[in-house]
Amino acid sequence: MRAAGSLPTTTAQIGHHTIRYSVRGEGPPLLLVMGLGGSIEMWNPLLALLTGFRTIAFEAPYAEWERGQYQVDDYYFWYSEETLGLIDWAKANGVRVAGLDSSHPMQSVDLLLERVRAADPSLADTITQRLSCLSDYRDNPLGYSARAPIDREVCRASVASVRPLLHDDELAHNARVVEQGEEGLWTQLDNRDAVMAENIEWLAARDGRVIVLGHNEHFGKTPYRLFTNQPLLESAGQIVSRDLPYFAVGSIALQGSYITHNLEGELVAQAFPAPSSDDFAVSFAAANMSLLFIPFGGVLPTWLSGPHHLRVAGSSGPVFNLVEDLAKKFDAVMYVETSTPAQLRH
Repeated sequence: MRAAGSLPTTTAQIGHHTIRYSVRGEGPPLLLVMGLGGSIEMWNPLLALLTGFRTIAFEAPYAEWERGQYQVDDYYFWYSEETLGLIDWAKANGVRVAGLDSSHPMQSVDLLLERVRAADPSLADTITQRLSCLSDYRDNPLGYSARAPIDREVCRASVASVRPLLHDDELAHNARVVEQGEEGLWTQLDNRDAVMAENIEWLAARDGRVIVLGHNEHFGKTPYRLFTNQPLLESAGQIVSRDLPYFAVGSIALQGSYITHNLEGELVAQAFPAPSSDDFAVSFAAANMSLLFIPFGGVLPTWLSGPHHLRVAGSSGPVFNLVEDLAKKFDAVMYVETSTPAQLRH
């Protein structure tokens, strides 16, 4: 029997995998993405906030592990084929899926040329020529920042000359993403949070509502630093929260492991170090529950309202043990007792 106020569920076949999903309500489509690999039931506490939408929630295969029905030794989040299939499925349900991070522009160059060539091959040839100074670094992106400044200015002007040629908003923004990527290569990603915020705001202006999946530090509402000698960096979430209504949900794990790149660039499973005694995860663990959703509203207890330790994992390097004011950084957090590493397919 399903509890009152919970999501009704069914299944869909994507390739040779079966995903569990739920469609509920009426209105504009709103995709509920469980980035932690959790189950549909984890959305139930938020249903009261989602009236006026046709919500589409889904979960990855093996999310039964989160529901406690199975012990799965090779638990994973997503295989690439499933991700592509899921994107097609989401589009068929009226949900638009877009990327935000223009760290390296070559894929954006390829997409722009493909889209333009389908409508105007001659214009695509012109754009190819104007972007060649950037495309030449496809196999050596780090080499772009080693160029002489005058050479970079010439290339930057050539890249910027593409956008005025395009009179379609989607194509023009595609060209803008290439510009963002050029600047990212030159500055070695100093512009990363700013361009992600710009892309979120462009998507919000186009679509009205946007759900963003990303790293705690990039999408929290406060500035961040990962190293003590590093200046505070303005996060994408901090920028967006100044301009748009923005609800940020962070994630915290007590223990387990995750996938990251080592110094040789290889993907390896890295264990979370033991938490400090004042780590937020230790406090949440006292509830003796494997999953928690904690909203930050009203008067908060002392242990939750001030700065405490928080361990942050990323796509490369070790876990960072930071001191954060969680209630200022997020509107709510999702706590997971044990994190498991993704098993990536190459």
